[in-house]
Amino acid sequence: MTPLEALKNFFGYENFRPGQEEIIEAILGGHDVLAVLPTGAGKSVCYQIPAIVSEGLSVVVSPLIALMKDQVDSLNRRHNVATYLNSTLEYAEEQKIMRELFEGKFKLLYVSPEKLGNVQFIEQLKNLAPQRLFVDEAHCISEWGMDFRPSYRRIREFAELLELKSISAFTATATPEVREDIIKQLALRNPKIFVSGFERENLSLSVIRTKHKKETVLELLRNHGAPAIIYVSTRRNAEAVNQFLRSNNINSSYYHAGLSPEVRRIIQDDFLNSRIDVICATNAFGMGIDKSDIRLVIHYNMPGSIENYYQEVGRAGRDGKPSKAYLLYSDHDVEIHKYFIENSKPSRELITRVYNLLHDFTNTALGSRYEKPLPIDNTLKQFLNMNGIKGGQIDGALNALRDSGYIEIVANKELTARGNFLLPLHEAQTYIKKLSGGTAKDILLMLVKLYGSALFKEETSINTSYISKILGISEEKLIEYLTRFAELGIMDFHLPTATLSIIFTTTRVKSEFLQLNLERAKKAYEYSTRKLKKMIDFVFAEECRFAYILDYFGEQLQDYRCGRCDNCLRTKESYSGLQYLTEIILKTVEENGGSIEFNTLFKILKGSARGNEERKISTFGVCKHFTKEEIKNATEYLTAKEFIKDFKNNLTLTDKGQKSIPQEDKKEIPRPEEDYKRTLELFNRLKEKREEAAKKFFQPPNLICRDEVLKRIAKLEPISTFQLLAIEGVNERMVNKIGDDFIEVIRNFREEKNVLKSTDGIPEELLNLRDLISKGYSLADISSLLRSPEAVVSVLIESLIKFDRKLNISKLVARDKTEKIIALLKEGFTELKELKEQLPKDFSYAEIRIVKAKFETTSDFFNKGLR
Repeated sequence: MTPLEALKNFFGYENFRPGQEEIIEAILGGHDVLAVLPTGAGKSVCYQIPAIVSEGLSVVVSPLIALMKDQVDSLNRRHNVATYLNSTLEYAEEQKIMRELFEGKFKLLYVSPEKLGNVQFIEQLKNLAPQRLFVDEAHCISEWGMDFRPSYRRIREFAELLELKSISAFTATATPEVREDIIKQLALRNPKIFVSGFERENLSLSVIRTKHKKETVLELLRNHGAPAIIYVSTRRNAEAVNQFLRSNNINSSYYHAGLSPEVRRIIQDDFLNSRIDVICATNAFGMGIDKSDIRLVIHYNMPGSIENYYQEVGRAGRDGKPSKAYLLYSDHDVEIHKYFIENSKPSRELITRVYNLLHDFTNTALGSRYEKPLPIDNTLKQFLNMNGIKGGQIDGALNALRDSGYIEIVANKELTARGNFLLPLHEAQTYIKKLSGGTAKDILLMLVKLYGSALFKEETSINTSYISKILGISEEKLIEYLTRFAELGIMDFHLPTATLSIIFTTTRVKSEFLQLNLERAKKAYEYSTRKLKKMIDFVFAEECRFAYILDYFGEQLQDYRCGRCDNCLRTKESYSGLQYLTEIILKTVEENGGSIEFNTLFKILKGSARGNEERKISTFGVCKHFTKEEIKNATEYLTAKEFIKDFKNNLTLTDKGQKSIPQEDKKEIPRPEEDYKRTLELFNRLKEKREEAAKKFFQPPNLICRDEVLKRIAKLEPISTFQLLAIEGVNERMVNKIGDDFIEVIRNFREEKNVLKSTDGIPEELLNLRDLISKGYSLADISSLLRSPEAVVSVLIESLIKFDRKLNISKLVARDKTEKIIALLKEGFTELKELKEQLPKDFSYAEIRIVKAKFETTSDFFNKGLR
């Protein structure tokens, strides 16, 4: 059977998805393979088909018991080729499966990682001589993976004992760092590495920085519709957002790990079957969710890593239709993550306190050892909480004790469902007799037959897998009936839950004698910090968001732009506004001595500060048209890019930030004197243009632009958008409506009055600029002298070039940079943002704007060489 025939016979598909066939060929060719494919890209097919078409047995190590069973059931619908061994099976069932394996009945055996430590099992399996080993969720073997499992470290020894011919590892979320660790831990031999499928052509990604998150969620739902998932960071947020949505007539529900398994199953089923439109959930929701028509995923809080973010947004639009993903960001999100990261790095004092509290909880004396597993349940956590140990601190301390060899943390063996009758025996018998027959009666009779009086006395383990096989119904259908019996009050029923327990490996010693290994805790802290920084960088990324993600996961696509994310669609003007703000903020912090409180910064920029020293700062009042949220967003951007440090709203300039600011030169640039008559005449012309706009937009003239603002514009005579925006009272709304018209009126007016005319027809206010350029000043020097950001200076130079086509820009932009920019312009790239994306990061927008203006204005710019 060929791989394509297996694809058709077992999965019903005519063709492979992109990347699948190459991976399968590499495995069949005997190569070790590491494949990184996102959830939904069909990675399981990549190891199932090689196992099906090959001779002998293949082994799959998988940590997810539920998904293991689902994959086996799916494969066996057409042909019985797969089976599994894990902790849910009883001894007799395991022995039956082993006999069938020796009979050659199966091609594929799924095992849980815990089985790899069973010596008897390994000896039996060695006699079967399996050919290939497939490791699913391979990131679990890396301590830098999201779900590190110590049991995965047995895989390498397991593979060596079985003398397997090839090993293939699969994961959905592995950064280059994790990939290297996987290869090392599994001892893969010259593996072929495949990374693909992370681009989603139907999914658009956007980030919205806002403090009004609930209202934003409501607006997004109304704009984009449902089905939708809203991911939140806490259980409290899940319930609060759901309550807000329901009060606004949205058909929603909430989902988190604090709900009982039965309630979670019902909510999940309601969402899958479209009885609920919107789910407000923690990241407990989503694993194994097979709903292809989710149109919208909203992150109410920023996730702590790109892996988590991408896995969750990947649940949107699996049917291939256009879908949206929005991340709502506020600086509080970062603080929450930093808090948890800090708590995950336990001090020696904290670890010893937890060590002593665990022994106090179990009443264990010095020199003695607690022999039983200690469940990490709510009772233990509440005890630790009462003694001042909080949630994140518990995990950090337990991990440190484990790494130091004092405890082991193991999954509980008990994974069966549990239940008991609530009715007395005689009432239950009467109830069963009244049933006319059918599945319900068969199930109740089988429960009584198998478990007898025990089921009426106490909670008892119920083997749902065994009962479903005897009755000839699916296990899902059996659980549905048992849950219904619980709802009717006939019995109590609880689905299995996998919990963790502590095994004490040594006797209790005095805390001062504890020998603690804190190296891994330190590395984990640094790793989590790096993950968070990458996530923050994503929020503030200027590049295509999908390009950022593809690069993060190591999928290299040259000059990639998705064309759908907010960054690809964002106008260059909005970026220029951010660029202007960040440069002004850096300059303000520097002039204030390198450190400043945010509120003080805000008052200086808005011109409301009252202190004499604050009012002397050159940027005083230059951002009156910006909102507090816009200024705050700019500071968050600078923090993310490490130009400043933000500690409790105190902004401090970093070395990187300091180097980005040109040193101040005290030379003053002369300014034109005010001419009252000219100002009055220009005011009247602007007033006429305002009247036209008022009629056009059906608004009162004063709503378009107030008289006092119009007077300031007439006095200052701005001839660019930047200059106009810097005037008190001018905002983006006004500029969008009438900004270009005002600038045109001002330019025409100044030409008429011969104010702009000067030597060679160059405007008077540009003569000083030309003089500085002719003297060989750099762009940074001119920016410092004019006390304007380089972005603003470049706009003035752009205007100057139109008057002086022979302007020498060689001192403004380095020759090699100029050549690269020109090459792109000749290729047809014309937009500033488009050019910036094609160039190295050290090319500034100001440099690109200058070269572009020179190129477009001077036709023989290149023919005669760079001047």
